[in-house]
Amino acid sequence: MSLHKPNKRGRSVLRLTLFVTLAATMLVVQACGQSANKESSSSSAAPAATAPAASAAASAPTAAVKVPEVLNYSFVGTTGKQTGAEGWGFYTGIIPKVLAEYGIKTVNAVGGGTGPDINEAVLAGRVDVGSMGDTPALLSRATGSKTKLIGFASTNTESYLLGKKNGPKTIKDLEGKTIAVVKGSLMHRYAVGLLKENNVNAKIINMSWADSYAALARGDIDAFASATYDYTTYKLTQEGFPVLDRAKDHPLLLATSITIASEAYLSKYPDFPKAWAAARDAALKDLRANPDKYYAYVSETTKAPLDVVPILYSIDLISDTAISTDGVKRVEEAKKFLVDEKLAAKDFNLNEWILK
Repeated sequence: MSLHKPNKRGRSVLRLTLFVTLAATMLVVQACGQSANKESSSSSAAPAATAPAASAAASAPTAAVKVPEVLNYSFVGTTGKQTGAEGWGFYTGIIPKVLAEYGIKTVNAVGGGTGPDINEAVLAGRVDVGSMGDTPALLSRATGSKTKLIGFASTNTESYLLGKKNGPKTIKDLEGKTIAVVKGSLMHRYAVGLLKENNVNAKIINMSWADSYAALARGDIDAFASATYDYTTYKLTQEGFPVLDRAKDHPLLLATSITIASEAYLSKYPDFPKAWAAARDAALKDLRANPDKYYAYVSETTKAPLDVVPILYSIDLISDTAISTDGVKRVEEAKKFLVDEKLAAKDFNLNEWILK
């Protein structure tokens, strides 16, 4: 087959065709480029438009969490240190560290005296959160005080009755005698319940622990209701002061140690209980993983010999953070007793008091 060269007219047509095709191609490319640029521009603009929203979403949990910047916490005692998960958490720094993750920047933990003292401080706003035996908090709530139970430190807090030397040997021997208690405390409830159970009439007077130690030693009182974890009382038993009774023999007279806050405080900072529970959980987990270190800390804090500490402050007595059925049942029994004995001003709905 032979190839023929195109004539002049054919070459013109060919050039025109090529030109039109090239122009059309350029228009298509340009259009695609503009479309791509628009998509690219739109695509790149989208993150800029949604970035604030994404940032807000990321920070929303922090912004939404309502907790105080400063927490003032108080507990029974005057040494400045506490036992249990709470004490260990403050000693090791675990509780302040976890609370800081929730936005609570400063934590002040101080001993506030007796349970009634701490309850009063919470109501007066001098402290935000307080830990104490259940009885003072129950008695206060019965008068209409606006507090909430937000957790348990222990659900097996025990009291016992110590007699003076050469004095009463049994509960029956206390007929007409004098018993010292901290009025409104869990030991007070225990003493009243014990006397009723044994049908004994005795005089109950209000006296601090420190004064009771001395009064018992002098023989000014016949018996003193104390907590089994108190080392000074334990030393008295080792010196020959007789133990007349223990609450462990009367399950209904066992008590709980609880943590409370005012309703106003919880209304202002509704996310605080969640932060507190997380901090205490972390401290409790660490405590249980390091029993020897914990007992050494307790020995240093209470001045109790290391070999005695596991007896007085057994880790097994420390409660989980979550509100437990056993704890609620024990508090209910305590409330019923206080109401029945006319020690509480009036009855109240326990479910409304316990934070859910």
